Amino acid sequence: MLISINELKSLLRTHKAPPTVYVKATILRLNGSLSPDRGVWYLQVTIADGTGEMPAVLGNAPLEILIGINARGFYSVPRTQGEEGLRKCKEILSRLHCVMELTITNEPTITRLLDV
Repeated sequence: MLISINELKSLLRTHKAPPTVYVKATILRLNGSLSPDRGVWYLQVTIADGTGEMPAVLGNAPLEILIGINARGFYSVPRTQGEEGLRKCKEILSRLHCVMELTITNEPTITRLLDV
């Protein structure tokens, strides 16, 4: 179900948000450092779509695809390969505008990037 961020925020306030939603949005801000925390990639971001903005977590699966290295193996690859993966990911995120699948748990988590 493709909805706007404004609609999603309203559903979250009333505790009626479905477990999975889709929004067409942009990564507005990176709110933290990208790190392989406990063997998974994790990045706090702010997403926006023209109707509003909201905090979300960019989850492990899309980050593994963008970086090209899983979090567990990050420190075992050559440093230049790891740095290149992080640079490429940052570049893609800075211009990313796509449909995002969000899983609604404690905090909205971006679990897939569609139409990248």
